Amino acid sequence: MTFKKTVAKTLAATALKMAEKACGTASIYGLYQPKEPKALKKLKRK
Repeated sequence: MTFKKTVAKTLAATALKMAEKACGTASIYGLYQPKEPKALKKLKRK
């Protein structure tokens, strides 16, 4: 595996973990709450 692919996979895994942890949280000021993607909710249930 090349260095670029390794870094890309690591970043993707980190982004997924952060998205799972942030699931259901509000913005810093509580003024904007984006809709959660349905796919992320399915991942959260596993």
